[in-house]
Amino acid sequence: MLYPRLIQESLEQNFHKGKIIVVYGARRVGKTTLMKQILEKNFMLTNSS
Repeated sequence: MLYPRLIQESLEQNFHKGKIIVVYGARRVGKTTLMKQILEKNFMLTNSS
C-alpha cells in the first residue's frame, strides 16, 4: 500500500531546476519508492543493471 507523501509535490516542482536534490531519512520510510514514483511520472525509468 502506497501512502501519499506530503513532500512529493514540492520535489516534483523543484526537480527540473538544475539543482541536486538530496532525500534522506530513516531506514524503510519510502525514500526510494518516492523517487521511483517521481521518475516514472516524469521520465521513462529502466533497470539497466
